[in-house]
Amino acid sequence: MNWDAIGGVAELVAAAGVIVTLFYLAVQIRENSSWMKRQAFGSGVEAYTTWCARVRDNPDVLGIYLQGSKDFESFDQTDRARYHLTKIEIMATIETTLEHAKTDGIKKGATNAAERLLTQEMKGAGAKYWWQHMGRQYFSDDFGQMVDALMSDRGDELATPD
Repeated sequence: MNWDAIGGVAELVAAAGVIVTLFYLAVQIRENSSWMKRQAFGSGVEAYTTWCARVRDNPDVLGIYLQGSKDFESFDQTDRARYHLTKIEIMATIETTLEHAKTDGIKKGATNAAERLLTQEMKGAGAKYWWQHMGRQYFSDDFGQMVDALMSDRGDELATPD
């Protein structure tokens, strides 16, 4: 065998090695992306369930949440702050979930659930008042526009206390 033939075989083996390496990297990237999607979804679920448990298990927080959604304007400064912080927490969870969806970070069904939750969260005259006077400034413009559009689409239904 001459040196040209050996060189040709070596180049062929090297090319095969590169192809195998690229295939391996593609599989690893796909698995990592899948893992990241599961993590993003899991984080959103965990944040939501933690929030639900805190509201469910604390009668004071539950009372503030329910009353604020109906009549935020009736609160004193302390109760306004309590409602505001409670509402910021759940709205931030919804915004984060919807943001992950923009990059296919979570599955479509979770996005639909987040949108339904957002609709539920914006029911009530108090929730609408809070959003317009305090809440909107704490969120990104695109999320704010989404909530604004939701409120204008749902109009009186969202403005009426439950």
